[in-house]
Amino acid sequence: MKTSSPFYCLLICWATMSAAAAADLPILDTFPRCDYQLVQQFDITQQRSTDEASEPEDQQKLLADVLHLIRRNSADAGAEAIILQYVNGDKLMLKNSVRRKTGSFELRLNARADAITLCDEDPKLPLKATPFNERGNRNAVLSTQSINIPIAFTLTTNIDTGSPAQPLKPLVSLQQGFHGVLPGMTSDELKAIWGQPDAEFQLQQQGYQALAYGKQYWLLLYQDKIVSIDSRHSLLSADITRQINDNQAFSHLAWQLDGHFEQRTPLTELKAQYQQLKPLADNLFSLQHGDNQLKMEFADYLDIRSGTQQTVLSQLRLQSVKLTPPKQLELAVALPLDELQNDSTNPFSRQYWQTTLQAVPVLNSAVRSDGYALTIYNASLAAVFHLQQLKEIQLLPVYQGQGSDQLQQTLKNLSMPSSKAAFLQQFPDAFDALGKLIYYGDQIEVSALYSETGDSQLENITISFM
Repeated sequence: MKTSSPFYCLLICWATMSAAAAADLPILDTFPRCDYQLVQQFDITQQRSTDEASEPEDQQKLLADVLHLIRRNSADAGAEAIILQYVNGDKLMLKNSVRRKTGSFELRLNARADAITLCDEDPKLPLKATPFNERGNRNAVLSTQSINIPIAFTLTTNIDTGSPAQPLKPLVSLQQGFHGVLPGMTSDELKAIWGQPDAEFQLQQQGYQALAYGKQYWLLLYQDKIVSIDSRHSLLSADITRQINDNQAFSHLAWQLDGHFEQRTPLTELKAQYQQLKPLADNLFSLQHGDNQLKMEFADYLDIRSGTQQTVLSQLRLQSVKLTPPKQLELAVALPLDELQNDSTNPFSRQYWQTTLQAVPVLNSAVRSDGYALTIYNASLAAVFHLQQLKEIQLLPVYQGQGSDQLQQTLKNLSMPSSKAAFLQQFPDAFDALGKLIYYGDQIEVSALYSETGDSQLENITISFM
């Protein structure tokens, strides 16, 4: 069949422009100094057969293939830039008999990336390095833990933890609350509107509880009544938060203040609309009606495209003025650090952890995107269960801004390696895959991220049971 010339040209031009857009999409070495918009997340895994002689070249080709897929998918999603959150490469050894005959093995590379839009940057804010650069190397300032999701696909979830009775409206206001939920409501009234939460946390402060809806919303309750509603999680580390179920009812719900003003609305527009806007601190203002107070957090952004700078709306908190919650909130501790000791048992065995955790109460738990249950026991210990079966142990910092002291003490108490050298000494067959130590044992996988400074202290350990 003969293809008409205009149609054929249209196909060629579209393909050329699409490929060019993908090639031009930058992978950032530093985070945008502003509240950038996440367009989509991608988790890509690719494999390539190689041998010892060709391994270095094939590693680079595999990385190029994975980054090309990420760029192409991000461009198709309408993104303007990419933040490479994780890169993990390892070798898949074939059976000995096969390897002896062919001398070949498989290289596998997994990368997770955030496709984002660019935004108005604030040059006064410090630069922070992204986790990985486009060469697949870890940047020195920041590191994150990956979620291992095999084979290439866009991150989505169908986990239903209890959908809202009615589709939620984006409206946020002093009178009508946050998508219909107001301070003073009970947890039952909240769940009748928003459905079941994706995470429930008991706090150390007596009478306080926190609920999370997806990766976005964080609610504080006191004696079963809502005290505050935040448009972002503010307590837990990124490694914990990103595991929480991506609740579709909230992930695509862009709030609108009084039905008109969205995130990134300039402060000048809000001052013109709300004459009673009260300054509380730098870039923090509030409105009040009765017992409810709406706090608005602003940020100064420099638009790198237009060169103009303006102060825009960043986050919202709706709270009751009747009660002032503690400034420093912490999760209730189910298993105190000093009780987590090990003298002779293998701390990398499933039996050890099943025995250790079987009588410990579940105070803080979340539904993950894979449907598994994440339970947090203290500031450096979490576990993953599926149908009551232990699937994973995570030793990591639980809180935002948490240092490494508690994790290091936990590893010491458990007689576990706390540095790269100690890990490789305990697991001589482990290998270093782009900054991540990996050991494959009998029905077990142990992985660890380490710092590239000083004595290469471990930043986390994950024990996965097959």
